[in-house]
Amino acid sequence: MVVFVTFIAVLIVVLPGAVLHRLGLPGTIGLTGVAAMTATAILGWRAGAVSAVALSFGLVVADVSAHFWLTATMVMVVVSVAYGLSAMKGWQWGLMLTTIQFAVIIVNPPTRDLTLTHPLSVLDLFLVTAGTTVFAVAAVSLVTRGHALSVEKPVAADRVVAYVVMLGLAAAITTPIVTVGHLKGGPALLMTPMIVLEPYLRHGMIGRLLDRGWGVLLGSLLGIGAAVALNADWAVYVTGSCAAAFAIGAKLAKWEYRRYVEALTAAVVLFSGTKAAIVANGRERMVATMLGLVISAALAALAIPLLRRARSDDAQSHPPTPTAS
Repeated sequence: MVVFVTFIAVLIVVLPGAVLHRLGLPGTIGLTGVAAMTATAILGWRAGAVSAVALSFGLVVADVSAHFWLTATMVMVVVSVAYGLSAMKGWQWGLMLTTIQFAVIIVNPPTRDLTLTHPLSVLDLFLVTAGTTVFAVAAVSLVTRGHALSVEKPVAADRVVAYVVMLGLAAAITTPIVTVGHLKGGPALLMTPMIVLEPYLRHGMIGRLLDRGWGVLLGSLLGIGAAVALNADWAVYVTGSCAAAFAIGAKLAKWEYRRYVEALTAAVVLFSGTKAAIVANGRERMVATMLGLVISAALAALAIPLLRRARSDDAQSHPPTPTAS
């Protein structure tokens, strides 16, 4: 089943992607379909529908808000908080790419893409986004019969509070850096906290965070390396589709989380622009990723008291069952 869903995922991304490429639309639009596809394959049709609606309407808001750093920051904070709250249903990993797509649009708003032969209007953006997401959700739902294949356990509300605080602060810190500084590798800075932070206090928390960070760095290198090796933009898109499908397969097969991160990051890199743009912005992307890791580690350290309190409350709410002597 995992192999079959992975194969179908490639087709679902490549087919509309070929149409978008033919129309001269940027790869960042194709990533929207990948995000909805990922949510549907991992979490089921309901989460896929939530992703499709959020992307169709939300990306228009993100595109318009990208013109001013304060509105861009407000959008990313709201999106990050909503993403954190999704952990209460165990949806956070399946909706990760949906959240990352907002970061990509904030940094590279399609309506201001001067490389397009025919500039996009806000209405065009909505129609294309709605079309690609509805197609992705419907196609995956037919294959999986709408069932969730890999939902995580819901996270306790007090842990979610700490998680939301970390993600909200990360967005409030990183978005102005990206928008005011016009950082070309900006998506990497915005998405890194979303990938590496977690709503748990476990032994070696910072070590695991850094391990995930290495996964992000390696995925970025793989994506940039693939862009250098490939000769055409369509080949970059197809390779990105394969990386996204591999990430879904890794998640469904319950492989090590770092493998999911590596493949997902490589896909985001390959969908982030043309071959020339990916290669040109490679160095800034790596620097932005490392800065994102530093910020994430600092926020995780600050959140430890909140997470420790949540764990203590859990222990008091669920005392160990006494054993008969």
